Amino acid sequence: MNTHKLALPIIMLASMLLPASIYSQTISNSEFIQAQKSAEHFALSSKLQDVSKLKLALTDIEKHETRLLATERVFRLLTAQPPSFAHTSWLNSQLLSDDVLYIPNPDHPEQQLEVVNIAKQAKAVLEIWQYKEKAKTITEALASYRWQWHDFIAEQGKGKYAALSLALNDADEASLLWLQNELINSASFTQADNQLLVMLASLHASKALVAQVWENEADQYSYQLLQGIEQLFAKEEAIKQLNLASHNSQLASQAILKLTTVFIDDDSVQNKLLALLNEKDTAWHVAMAVCSSQHEGMIDKIMQLGRELSAILYVKRCMKEAL
Repeated sequence: MNTHKLALPIIMLASMLLPASIYSQTISNSEFIQAQKSAEHFALSSKLQDVSKLKLALTDIEKHETRLLATERVFRLLTAQPPSFAHTSWLNSQLLSDDVLYIPNPDHPEQQLEVVNIAKQAKAVLEIWQYKEKAKTITEALASYRWQWHDFIAEQGKGKYAALSLALNDADEASLLWLQNELINSASFTQADNQLLVMLASLHASKALVAQVWENEADQYSYQLLQGIEQLFAKEEAIKQLNLASHNSQLASQAILKLTTVFIDDDSVQNKLLALLNEKDTAWHVAMAVCSSQHEGMIDKIMQLGRELSAILYVKRCMKEAL
């Protein structure tokens, strides 16, 4: 079997008890499609509550690949309901399963795509249930306005964000505002990481939360926020936030590019870019962005500058070449 395997993120849900034979299998794309269709024909949802019947139904499925896909379908159904002791026990029993199903990667024949992995899916469902249970606790705390950000921030592991996200999706506006203000006014505010700040800000726009992101070390969440800043705030405030982001050395390039591509028609943005063009840490970011924009008004202002800085000369040269 080829050792190059890529995991498909679309099937990371659940697991169940399977027959004793466990092994990895590779099937063709056409066989996979046929097995999916066959798996849909088994009435498994009606057997979810009786695990012994569910196990027998899966065992009775003759083809191994169809059985695995039917089991994967059961896992997705299980994530939508509260866990029972029997379900939890069966999922735990599959954490050491070796049952894996692959198909060829049509774009890279030397690779295989992992479409079912019983052990991974068992772990995923158990985690989903844990997140949902923790989300209930968070919802109860919000309902009575009891919350300690210090405890949440000190807690280890990324699972806490999944639980918080589930709880906040159902929270009303008053609860979200209260939660944001509790963080902003707490001693833990400057210790909050970007994932938390962006999560809260995306649910209800907060200037203070976003401004703190620009103060933190840049990561995937700060870049995500920067890219969608115009959806979060009206034009004037979005420009202000991008101006703040431009002073973060790790975000300066992307913030300047955003100002140039989205808000270059605004006079205040043009003035800001001119100021940044005169600063050594941002001059070349501005020069590259302006040259790409081909914005006549901005270019005219730069052409009128008398200073002989390298970045300014670069803009003048690239504009002449474009004519």
